[in-house]
Amino acid sequence: MLNDLKSVYGDWKKQHLLPALFERLDELFPEYEFRRKRGASGERWVSPLKIDLTNPKVKTPEKTVVSYPDMKFREQGDWERGVGVIDLYMQRSGIDDFGEACRELAARLCIPFPAAGGGETYVRTREEDSKRRLILETLEDYFCWNLLNNTQSFRAGHVRDYLTKTRGFTVDDLKALRLGYVPDWPKVLAYMASRREHFSEAEVNAACPVLSDEGTTPVGTVFPLAIPYRCGGELRGFLFRRIKGEGQKYFAVRGMERKDRFFGVPERIGEGDTVVVVEGEIDCLRIRSLGKEGMVPVAIGGDSVTGNRRAQMDDLLGRGVARLVFWLDMDATNDGGANVYKRYIKTLASVHTVKDIDIGFEEIYVADTGDEWIGDPDSFISEFGKEKFLEVIEKAAPYPEYFSKYWMGQPENKIVL
Repeated sequence: MLNDLKSVYGDWKKQHLLPALFERLDELFPEYEFRRKRGASGERWVSPLKIDLTNPKVKTPEKTVVSYPDMKFREQGDWERGVGVIDLYMQRSGIDDFGEACRELAARLCIPFPAAGGGETYVRTREEDSKRRLILETLEDYFCWNLLNNTQSFRAGHVRDYLTKTRGFTVDDLKALRLGYVPDWPKVLAYMASRREHFSEAEVNAACPVLSDEGTTPVGTVFPLAIPYRCGGELRGFLFRRIKGEGQKYFAVRGMERKDRFFGVPERIGEGDTVVVVEGEIDCLRIRSLGKEGMVPVAIGGDSVTGNRRAQMDDLLGRGVARLVFWLDMDATNDGGANVYKRYIKTLASVHTVKDIDIGFEEIYVADTGDEWIGDPDSFISEFGKEKFLEVIEKAAPYPEYFSKYWMGQPENKIVL
């Protein structure tokens, strides 16, 4: 039993922990000033400092090197000796227990840790997670196929028209973004049962929980548009969207961590990337469809990063973001004008959340569309086009400049920074 347990945790360390550690080594050890370098022998992280963080007598840009799968800190000229990445993490964090260090690293890297209960529990949980991912991926393929090919359902046509004519997506966009159409849920269950894997109704509903206690769901009838919800590169579930009628816009799969991580956040954010924070998932997808390298759109799924959505920003900053641009919606007032004050308040609250998490983070900007235009980023792109959108992002104002520009026009209960 002990050998089985060691095998399970060894497998987890090799397959999950060490690859994730290598990908985000510069975030976990920022004091080393690492930069990533690709060579003939593969990728590695290089630092100008010695392992003890002192400067070498003879300065070199690659004094300390960490390569994969070796995963040891090694100094140039002293290759025989090295310090394991996890061992060094334990030394620098003051953690004495190896298991505790692994649990902490798993939490920081957003990867699952083997469940309590020993090797059998971990193996069973891993198999269940693997089946759940397969079911979600199969559902995604099915929804995508229906959106592009279902000509029998008038609702599928309505969804296609909404995306292409109203929202301005191309067919290539729909394919790339993996958007989908959802038939009535009983049809979905029948399709999944007909697959060679013979997914049962219970398995599908467990992987994608959309049923109420009464066994009914509005997904596919009221909410026919499927938006895959990915965080850290992993498909976590779906957001289902209404496209006609008044009322609730979105229906989220139960248990999906919408308030823990931004919609669309990748596993790793490049050092030079600009993260554009928007409100809606459709806005995020539309910006992504522009294909602008170095621009990473993420969606709040609400109107500001406050309260229990603070976790979204906490997670984002932990992924190494270097530059933020807020582009929150410009809503209309009751008389039809632009509600500049509301946008000011939403943006101010969101910036305060950033500063509360990391007071030293200064690369915060606000997209300024003026005090007359009304709408969200998606509608801005539809009205003015890609180049104008990118111009607004490029000219985004530093947050103190934006707030100082608009605060004079606020009601008597002015907010002073």
